[in-house]
Amino acid sequence: MTGRITLSDDVLGDVVSALATASEAMTDGNGEPPRAELPSLTGIGDDVAAFLSGVEAAGLALADAGRGAGRAVADAMESSTALDRRIAESLSAGHPGG
Repeated sequence: MTGRITLSDDVLGDVVSALATASEAMTDGNGEPPRAELPSLTGIGDDVAAFLSGVEAAGLALADAGRGAGRAVADAMESSTALDRRIAESLSAGHPGG
């Protein structure tokens, strides 16, 4: 037995909007991590700075992936609409009086 997923254009449009919003929040809405040296009593300041740098890089990568996914969904919707239009045109052209 295979599963089936049916997504309406409204749902896909919401997905595109949500991905765009999330991407903007990741790049524009988040504060910058501290850039100063982080002194610590235990000597782990460099490790903390490296971790924060990694978190920032991961956030930017996630934002970029979100933008790419949003574009892919939007492109798929456009292709689907164009295909639907072509099918409808082909079917109406084959009927008398169409």
